[in-house]
Amino acid sequence: MSGEDAAALPMEIVHAALIIAFHRYYRHNIRFPDPAKSSIHNEMIQFVDSVEKATSLRG
Repeated sequence: MSGEDAAALPMEIVHAALIIAFHRYYRHNIRFPDPAKSSIHNEMIQFVDSVEKATSLRG
């Protein structure tokens, strides 16, 4: 993996997490409402925070 690709990887991980969060929200709140899973998309926030902390994306 090139240095440029390695530098872009953390943001691509965050982007993928955003997509997963959207799909979780849509599936469990819009398409197939399930109160037990209605907030499962929030898990991705903690995941993104861990990626940002590990890669120092916050500045």
